[in-house]
Amino acid sequence: MQVFINGIFEALRMMATILGVILAAMYLAYMDRKIQAKVQLHLGPNRSGLWGLLQPFADLIKFSSKNIIPGPNKFLFSVAPGFTLLLGLGIWGVVPLDAHRVIENLDVGILYVLFLLTLGEYGAIVGGWASGSKFALLGAIRAGVQQMCYQLILGLIFVAVVLLTGALDLSKVVEAQRSCWLVLPLFPLFVIFILCGLSEAGNSPFDAEKSGELRGGYETAYSGISLWFFMLSDYVLLLTFSALATVLFLGGWLPLTSALPQIPGMVWFLGKMVGMLFAFLWIKASVPQIPQDQFISYSEKIFLPFTVGWIILAAAIKLILDI
Repeated sequence: MQVFINGIFEALRMMATILGVILAAMYLAYMDRKIQAKVQLHLGPNRSGLWGLLQPFADLIKFSSKNIIPGPNKFLFSVAPGFTLLLGLGIWGVVPLDAHRVIENLDVGILYVLFLLTLGEYGAIVGGWASGSKFALLGAIRAGVQQMCYQLILGLIFVAVVLLTGALDLSKVVEAQRSCWLVLPLFPLFVIFILCGLSEAGNSPFDAEKSGELRGGYETAYSGISLWFFMLSDYVLLLTFSALATVLFLGGWLPLTSALPQIPGMVWFLGKMVGMLFAFLWIKASVPQIPQDQFISYSEKIFLPFTVGWIILAAAIKLILDI
């Protein structure tokens, strides 16, 4: 009986986390439009509810009212957006919000995160192929190439984190930063991690696979609720990368200094995460789009060798200082 009750409790906690992340992603879209409005000197959403706060729900109702399913394979066409969204939500199962606030504290949490991020590109590829459109297929191929290039760099950044902390468990990675947040010794990799997050989420300046020359990229044939799922998955990935940046580089729930008044760890975590979200959205709103051939060239010729070199340097310093 106790096992059954514990199972129900875990299921409810998982459902609450999923609904919370989805709601946060919906309002992240609202925040994105407001920041872009400020940068571009216009108003942004302001009609649906007070200050436009009901705009995410208005968008959901609008998208739900129309949905066309074309393509030779309607099943894969319908499943691809939900698959992409579920992978983004699955990462939150191992993200620690506080010292004892995590759904599943895996010993190999970093490998689990990297595994789900690697699978994420299949949603775009399958969706583009199942659309039956050459423009969508071309956009899917370009999206897959882009994500593979930056996932290799992401894997190396995770290697650097594991090297300095000696842990694959995300909670232990946070605990290892009590003396020094990893953003200090790994600051260049922190910047590259932000760029990788923008690339994985398909946001500007790395959104060439969705540009006008491809008529919308792999999302060309999507409409209605299916398109909403794809759009929501991009914002879920932004939330996920903000949380991962907080855990891997900014000390997670740890305070800036122990001299400050006692503040709950989750407040520190959410504060750092909101700061990272603002950085992501500010870059998205202010930096122009980079042609795909250029940023793939950057990843292979600049970011990849620099990341490998920084890992070697960090390993050498760790070995010499015996830390």
